[in-house]
Amino acid sequence: MDPLYVAENAADPDSTLVVYMGLSTLPALSSKLMKHGLPVDTPAVAVERGTTPQQRMVFAELKDIVYEVKLADLVSPSLIIIGRVVALSPLWPQSSEEAVV
Repeated sequence: MDPLYVAENAADPDSTLVVYMGLSTLPALSSKLMKHGLPVDTPAVAVERGTTPQQRMVFAELKDIVYEVKLADLVSPSLIIIGRVVALSPLWPQSSEEAVV
């Protein structure tokens, strides 16, 4: 069974998807979510080493999150959060540019 089978049912713009240890599956997951109808501009964030002094976050729209995570060279452990709730963060970029914090 495809471990990403959940993507077709998780492509709900009114929901928040949280993926633990999701860096390795992020490219396939984001692609499947968009294929199943999740808007490409859905806010997303990857949080590396959350709650530690080494924490780093990458904010981007769903269509760009894979590229931005690779650009920032994030490593595990990382948490992925996808959904409109991400845009409520005071760290969410106000412009169309992505942010690494």
